[in-house]
Amino acid sequence: MIEVSLFGIVLGLIPITLAGLFVTAYLQYRRGDQLIFDLINISLVY
Repeated sequence: MIEVSLFGIVLGLIPITLAGLFVTAYLQYRRGDQLIFDLINISLVY
């Protein structure tokens, strides 16, 4: 019975972990884009 419960916990954690990794990667990607656009805007203004 313990193996079945452990198997369910592991199978439940894998999609949550992958989803979290993709969300954080996307947020860093968006922040990186904003940083590049900010640098371009600063260089165009000055």
